[in-house]
Amino acid sequence: MDLWALLLVLAVLAFAGCASPGSLRPAVSRQLQDRSGHSLGTAAAAGTWQLPPGVSLDRPLHDSEAVAIALWNNAVFQQLLSELGITRADIIAAGQLTNPSMLMLFPLGPKQFEFTARFPSEVLWLRRQRVATAEAQAREVAERMVQGGLDLVRDVRLACADLRMAEGAARLSQETARVLKQLAAVAESRLRAGDLGELEATTARVAALNAEQDWVRARANIELARGRLGTLLGLERDASGLRLADPSPRPEPIGRSAGELTLDALANRPDLRATELAIEAAGKRAGLARKEIATVTADIDANGIGSSFEIGPGVDFSIPVFHQNQGGKAIADAQLERSLRRYITLRQQIRLEVLQARVRAGQALEVLRSWDDQVHPPLEETVQMARKGVESGDLPPTQALEAERVLLAATQNRLLANADWERARAELERAIAHRLDLVPDRTKPSPVVTP
Repeated sequence: MDLWALLLVLAVLAFAGCASPGSLRPAVSRQLQDRSGHSLGTAAAAGTWQLPPGVSLDRPLHDSEAVAIALWNNAVFQQLLSELGITRADIIAAGQLTNPSMLMLFPLGPKQFEFTARFPSEVLWLRRQRVATAEAQAREVAERMVQGGLDLVRDVRLACADLRMAEGAARLSQETARVLKQLAAVAESRLRAGDLGELEATTARVAALNAEQDWVRARANIELARGRLGTLLGLERDASGLRLADPSPRPEPIGRSAGELTLDALANRPDLRATELAIEAAGKRAGLARKEIATVTADIDANGIGSSFEIGPGVDFSIPVFHQNQGGKAIADAQLERSLRRYITLRQQIRLEVLQARVRAGQALEVLRSWDDQVHPPLEETVQMARKGVESGDLPPTQALEAERVLLAATQNRLLANADWERARAELERAIAHRLDLVPDRTKPSPVVTP
């Protein structure tokens, strides 16, 4: 091979090493759309806040709209997505060829002109494996980004449930404070009339004061819950204007057992898939470490004086006498072992998460059914009967107030059960990695970047 042919080969190889991989962000966005019904927004500069199409903060937000805003703007998630750019850079770096070097010695006196061109050639058989390892790592990161998005969806829905719970609790606290204040006023009147003892009147007075304090705490809880939701949405301004739409209609049964949901989760969880890819990448790194024990450099040496010129090839290689990359091999083997154990741990964790969420959802649904069908109707009927009795003069006013107090206390349980249902459903959909009414298309490949 003459010099020009060799230089042409080197140029082709160098051009191949400069190919740039595509972005992983669209693939992550498609997976989130497939699983949650919401996609990522367009990549924007840091500190930029975007509102998804069709969403407005001037009206009460539905939970799904809050999720869409968070996926576009949540600061922590956007920071997490920036790792996609790092993995893309890693693939570029893995595919790059080491630049050749040249040593030139100029003629001086009897010294001939001489130059030596050096090209590290071990990359020719290691480059493909290095790129494959970087791609596996990139796919792992992409799957973890999808899981991070699903975690954010869960967190937003939990925050919506907490805010709705806080608002409902504040309304109940206000009504309870009103009723207990009226009962305390009646007790004071009866005390002055001599129909009630000081102890009973003091008890009613203290109960009314405690109810007022509960209402103060409930209003503070609303602000705290609203602030947490605003942070998840990436709001830089005061979140006091955030309002949520009315809750969804009566919850429907899950319809699937914990065992069926567990199989669903094991087939769909992005973090489990990411661990599988981590095992693949660790295996590739272990194989690569066993090959990276020596460096080989192809040389071209030339010298000449006057019209006489000589050129010839050569090779320069390291001799693995003092070490054979034992450190690199040990690190790669340890990373492979860690990934394998992480895979086993995560499978067990997924099973537990699905079971806990399924049981809690079923429990909350049972409480809601019991309230709607058995508890609320007789309590509401008792309140109506007491009010009619007071209007007709057959019952004292305290009877109707006491019936209202009992109804309000029981309504608190209904409020808690509804919040438990919303939380359990959010946790369950995060555990199986998709909405219960959506089934991800498993025929779609994992995000892949091709250099």
